[in-house]
Amino acid sequence: MRHLLTAIFILINSTVLASNQTQAADSLLGVLKNTQSSEKRIQIYRNLADLYQENPEAHLYLLKMYQEAATIDDRKNMLNALDDILIAGISEYNKDTIAKYTEYFKKIATEDELKSLLPFYHMRTFDSRCYSGERTEAIKEELDSKNVETDKEDNVYKQIASAYNMGTSFYMSDQFKKAIPYLDKAMQLAETLPEKEKYIYKKFITWRVCFTYAQAGKNKEAVKIMEQLINMVEQSYYKKVKCGKI
Repeated sequence: MRHLLTAIFILINSTVLASNQTQAADSLLGVLKNTQSSEKRIQIYRNLADLYQENPEAHLYLLKMYQEAATIDDRKNMLNALDDILIAGISEYNKDTIAKYTEYFKKIATEDELKSLLPFYHMRTFDSRCYSGERTEAIKEELDSKNVETDKEDNVYKQIASAYNMGTSFYMSDQFKKAIPYLDKAMQLAETLPEKEKYIYKKFITWRVCFTYAQAGKNKEAVKIMEQLINMVEQSYYKKVKCGKI
């Protein structure tokens, strides 16, 4: 009976959530029909994408956001939409999406943005490949790349990605203790980044570091690392609230 009630509770809450989501989307779409301002339409598309999150509709509204931003040459929101499209495509390891929208990104990003974000996308893609049946190929390519580019890694972002991917290679092979020095190096290098990039990189890397320490039997360290991640996310949230961004 208890399990039945739990299932009913979850079903009711899921139904209510879906209903509220539909109502909110209908409301936003109603406003969109009567809005001519590109700036306002961009924000509506952003809100619709956030509302649907990982559902297919999110991709549609992000693409519309990108297209609307392009009409007024709003590069910031074009990149904002592309970033979400790329992250979703990488998470699903959709090769077509990754290839297509990486090219879009390269056409409008500055040199600094390319330098800081392409290694981040590479890290995430490496993770997704490892979880999508291409672990052996991904690790081999990473090792081959490292052998070729060792002396050419002249920026910290590539160094972070290289250290992270090497640590993850060992993690995926259940060699957790061997993974730790590489992941620690990635974290240490991420600490040297400007605030915005530091947050992006550390938030992603910390999950792997935490799980690696736990698998290596270093549970106290793993808990401490997770607490640091929670504190970092909370501080970022409060900063946004204080600045009126949330």
